[in-house]
Amino acid sequence: MKHLMETNGLFLGDMRPLFEHDPVHQQMTIRFEVYSGRRAHFGPPVLEGDLKIDKDRITSATKFRRFLIRTWKPMTQIRMRQAIDGVRTL
Repeated sequence: MKHLMETNGLFLGDMRPLFEHDPVHQQMTIRFEVYSGRRAHFGPPVLEGDLKIDKDRITSATKFRRFLIRTWKPMTQIRMRQAIDGVRTL
């Protein structure tokens, strides 16, 4: 469950199990309390080295920024994979 939270950008999230025992039926109920915390956000990419393509074009290909309000999108594993694929197609 922790890995699933991290792949969706919730790196500061926490969870803890709560156990309840039913002595009549000899069963345990396990419930998880999840504290998601804030989702990680992208910032401007740091591009170093001998770049063959303009930095603004690479940043645009990642699609990390929202279209109209120009803020950085929340991070997820899928969004990261799409950004890498976008840069590879340049």
